Amino acid sequence: ALVHFRPRSSLRQLFRQYYFYARGDAVAGLWPRRHALRYGVYVSGACLALIGGWAWLLGAVGVMGYCWAPWLRVIRRHHEGHRLAQSFLAAVLVPVVRIVGDVAKMIGYPAGFIRIWRTPTLRRDRDAWRARFL
Repeated sequence: ALVHFRPRSSLRQLFRQYYFYARGDAVAGLWPRRHALRYGVYVSGACLALIGGWAWLLGAVGVMGYCWAPWLRVIRRHHEGHRLAQSFLAAVLVPVVRIVGDVAKMIGYPAGFIRIWRTPTLRRDRDAWRARFL
């Protein structure tokens, strides 16, 4: 089967998509360590920024590492025929898209916890499913 992924056309749509993904993760009890790690990384980055001095450099290296794979895809697409202006804009937007997605997930995950604790039937169904399959 040939499958194509169509990215969202605005940051608002991307935010909404990842918010609901993360909310669903919390409701289903999926990926708790991954979501906790995301909070830890952002708190650590904020601490490095507040420390100032050379500490920000460590944060900058982390951001570069986080954006490396998407930047490589931008470079590959540029070599496949995309114009320089398009490639440059895409490269500049990589950190923005990553941050928007992460913020959406960091808001959506707690919203999922709130939803499951306010909706006993969701909690009951999730617990029954887990008992049956896990």
